[in-house]
Amino acid sequence: MTLLLGPAAKTVLGMLLAAAPPAAAPPTPARAAADAGFPELSYEFVMAHLFSDDSATLTVAAVENDAITLKELSSALADAHSAHDAQAKAGKKDFTPVLDRIIEARLIAFEAREMGMDDLPEFKQTIDEYRTTAAQEILKAQMTASAKADPAETERLYKEAIREWKVRSVLVTQEDDAK
Repeated sequence: MTLLLGPAAKTVLGMLLAAAPPAAAPPTPARAAADAGFPELSYEFVMAHLFSDDSATLTVAAVENDAITLKELSSALADAHSAHDAQAKAGKKDFTPVLDRIIEARLIAFEAREMGMDDLPEFKQTIDEYRTTAAQEILKAQMTASAKADPAETERLYKEAIREWKVRSVLVTQEDDAK
């Protein structure tokens, strides 16, 4: 397994260090990874602009030859920020939690593939069902994108739906009395 770590991937490095057996002197990250049974780690620090097209293909981390690019990280950061309130106070510039989530997702997917979960019939059936449902939703969205509602028809349907009914109930003991 190869992990190329940037400055934000502290958690993964911490997991590797925690898995290393105790040594007399503090081990280097590469030594701790090797002692834990992981291949040698290599890392390189590069200054890059987060939202620049020139550095979009820069690899921030890699899990088994599956590169996490700076574009993926910036997209995940944008998604995370869009979920927050626009009035919220700006926080510190720590990308670690977002990068850790991406790395963990890749590690989970890698482990699932290693276990052969993608070959299970249940998994294949679920994927096929999702593929069909997603294709139907995309087709529905494309076909209805230019559809416009008739305001008069909309108003008529709304008034019909909110109509009030006044109902009185009477309790009778025999069917003849009810008729």
